[in-house]
Amino acid sequence: MVIKRENFTAPSKVHIVGGKFKATAALIVSVVGSCLTLPFAVGGFWAGLVHHGFVASAIGGLADWFAVTALFRRPLGIKYRTEILRRNRGRITESIVKFAADDLLSVGNIMGVVNGQNTAALMVDYLVNRGGRERVKELVAEVLLGVLSVADTKRIGEALAPSVKNSFNKLPLMEILHTAFLLPTEEKYRRPLLNSLILSVAEICRTDDVQKIIKAHIVELRRDYEADSMGRAFVLSSLGLDDEKILAVLNEKLEVFFSELTDCQSERFAALEDEFAALFRRIAENHTLLANGRSFIMKEVADADVAGYIGNELKAHFDNPESFWLQDLYRFIDNEIDKFAASDKERQAFDRAVKNFIESELVKHHDALAVMIEERFNKWSDDELTAFVESRVDDDLQMIRINGAVVGAIVGMGLFVFVWIAERVALR
Repeated sequence: MVIKRENFTAPSKVHIVGGKFKATAALIVSVVGSCLTLPFAVGGFWAGLVHHGFVASAIGGLADWFAVTALFRRPLGIKYRTEILRRNRGRITESIVKFAADDLLSVGNIMGVVNGQNTAALMVDYLVNRGGRERVKELVAEVLLGVLSVADTKRIGEALAPSVKNSFNKLPLMEILHTAFLLPTEEKYRRPLLNSLILSVAEICRTDDVQKIIKAHIVELRRDYEADSMGRAFVLSSLGLDDEKILAVLNEKLEVFFSELTDCQSERFAALEDEFAALFRRIAENHTLLANGRSFIMKEVADADVAGYIGNELKAHFDNPESFWLQDLYRFIDNEIDKFAASDKERQAFDRAVKNFIESELVKHHDALAVMIEERFNKWSDDELTAFVESRVDDDLQMIRINGAVVGAIVGMGLFVFVWIAERVALR
């Protein structure tokens, strides 16, 4: 239970005075009534009854006013046995602190409330239905990004670089290269790779730079063709085969050629596919080529700035809130939350762990409750404490005063009737 600070602030005097209005009004009515009915007190039964009722009410009201006021102040300036709360503040505070800490908020009472709660169910509800999942991910990411933002990526790279380079020395690069070159010989890899290569070559042929090169060769070939014969030039001219037209025809032929090459059912593709697979088999079985490949890789790794590369990559990912590793982290958190929500065993273990932790902390720090309550009381001055207590019981205390006036009036009138009857009986 959370106790708000404002619940313990001292009330205003306006509130306290307002609470006493009814009781004070009843007392004034009793006193004024006593004075007004005094001349008629001996005038008859009813006048005497009313007068004695007012007098007894005033006496009862005054007595209860004195008693109630004595709890907090000195009524009529009387010091003896008054200001009870102020004079007994230490003893009252000690009793309240002892009651609150040892009885009301004892470890047993608190754990009785805690044990009645299913903390795992509360946690699952928070995580699944109340936005806790996203809050956990935001908090974890915020903490990790904060830690990583101050990390010295350069030093991390320098520390990791020797291990990375040594790991390459231990890798079976010959076997890896052999396996890598054999992959294109398998149909599931060969066909997509071959198609990709063909489409890439076709796209390159369509680029402006390649078209210019082809056109330059067409011009050169045409000039060589026409150099020794005017008739050849005339024939080409009459057919409208200028350089642009020849280039267009050649591009059409290339498109048809590439279309046939990418058709997995065509003979050209089948032949190319066989040659492609055979080429990679020969490469994979060429020990000298594989050894040269291994030497090239090892030299490149030895000469590479591995430390700088690792440092730069780490910094780029550490500084990027959208980095791939955060998405992996979010997926990991989601999986763990879903697994926790679905597992009775994990929820029961969590519930036991939470309650054991709370109980152990209460046992270790229970004395702090008494200290906190006592410190709170000690922050109040005597006037603030008096006003606080009075505000909490003010309505009940004023009802005591009103009840005193009412009961006094009833008792006064009852005594008057008793005496009146006794006098009449005695005179007979």
